[in-house]
Amino acid sequence: MIKIIGMDFDWTLIDHTPGSERIGKELIEFMNGFIMRGGQAGIVSGRPLDSVKEAFRNLDVPWGPFPSFVIGREAYIHFSDSVIDKIPQKALAEANEWNRIMEEKLYVMCDRVSLYINKWLADIKKAGINVRNFYLFGNYAFEFHADCNESADKAVEMMKEFAEEAGFSEAEIHRNNNLVSMIHQSGGKGNVLAKFAELLGYSPEQVLACGDSMNDSSMLDGSKGFVCGCVGNADPALKDEVALAGGICAQEIAWRGVLELCRVCGILEL
Repeated sequence: MIKIIGMDFDWTLIDHTPGSERIGKELIEFMNGFIMRGGQAGIVSGRPLDSVKEAFRNLDVPWGPFPSFVIGREAYIHFSDSVIDKIPQKALAEANEWNRIMEEKLYVMCDRVSLYINKWLADIKKAGINVRNFYLFGNYAFEFHADCNESADKAVEMMKEFAEEAGFSEAEIHRNNNLVSMIHQSGGKGNVLAKFAELLGYSPEQVLACGDSMNDSSMLDGSKGFVCGCVGNADPALKDEVALAGGICAQEIAWRGVLELCRVCGILEL
């Protein structure tokens, strides 16, 4: 029986269709009911917690009971106020310690990465990949936008070579559409969602993970043992991974696809 639903944010929970950007009321009501029955339903995102909350405000979506948790920056575990008094103190303490260790690891890695950024970007541009902009977040990742998904795939492979040459054995490189990211291998959506389930005493098969892009791969490729699914607008490469893992590929897009995945998995409404 599914006890945890963890979903990506942009283009999985939020439908970003121009002119009709929204999170459906039907999805919110469904997730609120799941939480009221004792489940955990939350967001697993590269965004920080504050950005997720701001998006809810901008879309005029109430905060609580859903989401009951947010995994932010693919690294940090946050429990929402709506459930925090029901979480065992041991789990809260372990989550705080996990966050402290992750922040330290990421800061050290990003500090080292700063010495290589100019050379790496110059070599990527020499390979004919247009880099629009780049970011270095001390508590998250080194990121840059390529001009398209195909260029991003090429840049990911180049970055893997650069990281190996520079001795970054701790680095994990992936893409979210055309955004290429170097994160710490201790993080990543799959690892942190698995840690979240462990803190609450749930097994991987009690977790439904949902996503749309290649930075969701670590929680949807079957390696963590989750029930995995992607929404109808998912990256074709991710759909292939989900299918290979025996997961579910929804037909509906964004939040409607999440609802479809929940119903296929037999999660009932109130």
